[in-house]
Amino acid sequence: MVVRFLTGVGEAAAFPNSNKIIAFWLGRGRRGVGNALFLMGIGVGGTLTPMGIAWIMQRWGWRMSFYVCGAIGLVVAAGWHLYATSRPEQHPRVNAEELALIRASREAEQAAAPAEKARDVKVPWRKLLSSLSTWGLMLSYSCEAYPNYIFYTWFFLYLVRARGMTIHQGGIWGAAPFLGVLLLAPMGGWFSDWAVRRFGRRRGRQATVWLGMTGSALLLTLGAHTRGNILAILLLAGAMGLNLFATPTWWAACIDLTQNFSGSLSAMMNMSGNLGGWISPILTAYIATRFGWTYALDFAAVITFLAALLWIGVNAEANLERRS
Repeated sequence: MVVRFLTGVGEAAAFPNSNKIIAFWLGRGRRGVGNALFLMGIGVGGTLTPMGIAWIMQRWGWRMSFYVCGAIGLVVAAGWHLYATSRPEQHPRVNAEELALIRASREAEQAAAPAEKARDVKVPWRKLLSSLSTWGLMLSYSCEAYPNYIFYTWFFLYLVRARGMTIHQGGIWGAAPFLGVLLLAPMGGWFSDWAVRRFGRRRGRQATVWLGMTGSALLLTLGAHTRGNILAILLLAGAMGLNLFATPTWWAACIDLTQNFSGSLSAMMNMSGNLGGWISPILTAYIATRFGWTYALDFAAVITFLAALLWIGVNAEANLERRS
């Protein structure tokens, strides 16, 4: 438990800092796509990891799988330290033409909320916490994370115990939801940016979340009540894929609301999401053992739809840095 807790401490910085970099490296019309690209990592890792870990364990034992994962983390950390920068102005490989293009795409935000001294300004916690949009993002993201953590923690056992699959079959089909993420997350990022151009920032972001999370809730329910294993797994994989179809919009909305303090807002939202992720495995196990797996997945579908409803209170056009 201590090791897993410390792993979470180490991972906690990943999403907020990635979103902060997207805020400064990409224009306002590419925030959905930018976030979708790093969220695709969930699909890539989730698809490849079960097969890779199983292969390593069969040849060298389970401890070696941990050593390999740790080594990969060190390599990534070293590469990130040597190559990545917080802002494009700091990167030696960004030429003047690229820098001018990036700066031009940020002119609207700079006009609404001057950013020349942003690095010396304290985070406006009072303003962030007094915003209905902030609380809408935090509460809805907690609901968004709840069904995902079922796939992270219990899906393999669900396939083996509830669906009667062998361990080998469970390992293979357990990757299906992450393949759904790999396919649908980039589509969701593109759709979010397109919807913003078509309907405006508030309605465009809302429409993307409503579409993805409502569809996810529907597929969760259908998958839970489908008898055939293969069709049920495909439906449940689609449910997770549609969840991640909507997820880039949460992160893009953090940048919409406050570009200069998007890291802080993203961190608060991510904290709320992990609260849902902490509750999910515990409550799912309780419902599944007490009432059955179908009820556990039905409850997850309700929480998924609640995530969509809570976006009624999110207004991505409400720039929290704008002077009152």
